[in-house]
Amino acid sequence: PLMFKRKPEDELGKENVFSKLGKSITASRNLKAGVIIKMGDLTGKICKKNYSPVRNSVSFIGEELKNNIPKGSPILLEDLVSK
Repeated sequence: PLMFKRKPEDELGKENVFSKLGKSITASRNLKAGVIIKMGDLTGKICKKNYSPVRNSVSFIGEELKNNIPKGSPILLEDLVSK
């Protein structure tokens, strides 16, 4: 049994705590343009500004980077060739 009622999908990630503590997708190592992203290339960290949330990591895997991304820097949808 669930302790809490499940939230509707459109409300997930919009909770107030995510504006302060939500982790953004970042590069786990220096990534060069042209690389096809693998799970090991991604990590998450709390940034001053919210970027792509780590819960969306699966949509980055298998995508090609069009920009160099330094280790620890956020990866944005705009950094992907197909997005």
